[in-house]
Amino acid sequence: MRPLIITEGKTKLSVPEHNEVFFNPQMKLNRDITISIVNAWPKKGAFCDTLSGIGAKGIRVANETDIEHVLLNDLNPHAQRFMKKSITLNNLDNVSIEKKDANILLSEHKYDKFDIIDIDPFGSPAQFIDSAIRAILPKNGLLCVTATDTGALCGSFQNAALRKYGIKAKKTTFYNEFGVRALVGFCVREAAKYDIALIPVFSHATRHYYRVFLKTERGRTAATKAMKMVGHIGYCYTCDMRKYNHTGKCCNRDVEVLGPIWQGKIYDKKLVRKMEPVSSEAEKLIMLCTEESEFVTPYYNIHAIEKKHKIKAGSFKKIIASLGKASRTHFSNFGIKTDAPFRTFIRTLFQQQQQQR
Repeated sequence: MRPLIITEGKTKLSVPEHNEVFFNPQMKLNRDITISIVNAWPKKGAFCDTLSGIGAKGIRVANETDIEHVLLNDLNPHAQRFMKKSITLNNLDNVSIEKKDANILLSEHKYDKFDIIDIDPFGSPAQFIDSAIRAILPKNGLLCVTATDTGALCGSFQNAALRKYGIKAKKTTFYNEFGVRALVGFCVREAAKYDIALIPVFSHATRHYYRVFLKTERGRTAATKAMKMVGHIGYCYTCDMRKYNHTGKCCNRDVEVLGPIWQGKIYDKKLVRKMEPVSSEAEKLIMLCTEESEFVTPYYNIHAIEKKHKIKAGSFKKIIASLGKASRTHFSNFGIKTDAPFRTFIRTLFQQQQQQR
């Protein structure tokens, strides 16, 4: 295994030439956003990178934030070589290393809790969430979760969604936001068992993965309040109507009731405003998330709407201006976020079409 030295952000990393130990350069934005979140987060005690691979994320957190301590962990026996080399390259003295099953490691820390826990597996994070909740500070902790099994969460693989996350999922025109909200909802349900509330403070769907950041709040009242924000969404495949907790008929057919998913905001606007981007790609994402942070209704894919309703609505800028309260979204280049009632939204599109004639 011949190591290569690369620079990512402000950090030098020892990486394998042939990926003998897991390292994905396409996850740079994932790591960039994590740096911005940790720098904006008020508590910077212990950070646990539970499934570290070569330790790229944890090493960057140790080097590019004011975190007090980072624990790197990976079962791969070759991982430590790359971790230790990166620690030396960056002259770090706030990093320690473990080689354990992630659930065992987290279970060992249920009394010596972490301020921030990062769960970033290959595939589903579902099997690690319970252990992470028991190992994180129950108040003002930060749980960071990545899911790369997007097909299950967004509805492409319905049986997998049911098995792993306990949800009814089918493909919609807002599939990636559904997936993010399904992931948040699953984590909230897992935490409520321990009288802990999880509140999303930042979320994004990028390339092949979903990423959510959740703040902990302690107590039965907080957990119950969070659980009340988890519910179902009614969706009409004919007209594209979607509405939380909606049942019955639309377009002379039963609406598809999907979920449970998180129904509330997926950003903490104050935190987002404090986030300092560490790359141009991160800056673009943070800017879009700031714009859409107020809206809770899943975005509308304008191209899909135009096809279903046989209209040509015109420019996104004019649509947003006509709606008043609306924004673009990072979820889709063709998406608009608004909490306007569905019929109001469709009427606005028809008005835009008439004005173009």
